[in-house]
Amino acid sequence: AQQTNNVVQYPNPAGDISYVSFKLHEESQVSIDLFDVQGKKVYTVMNNETKGYGKVIISINLSEIYISNGYYYCYLTMNGVSKTLKMIVIE
Repeated sequence: AQQTNNVVQYPNPAGDISYVSFKLHEESQVSIDLFDVQGKKVYTVMNNETKGYGKVIISINLSEIYISNGYYYCYLTMNGVSKTLKMIVIE
């Protein structure tokens, strides 16, 4: 199985911009989706984009996707390995 290290979302709570940071041990296909607390997908940040070995930082411009304040889940998938991060969005 693929190893992943240091998967974090910051700042938390997030305002206009949030970041997802992670380390890849090999080139990977990466997807990131945001879900609300009911499990509804509210935004796809990236869909099966190839990212190379090493540290990856993805920015999410929350002010452009018009989501309400509240709790969300950031679902990150790297070559079939998943990680879910809880995120709070405030203005």
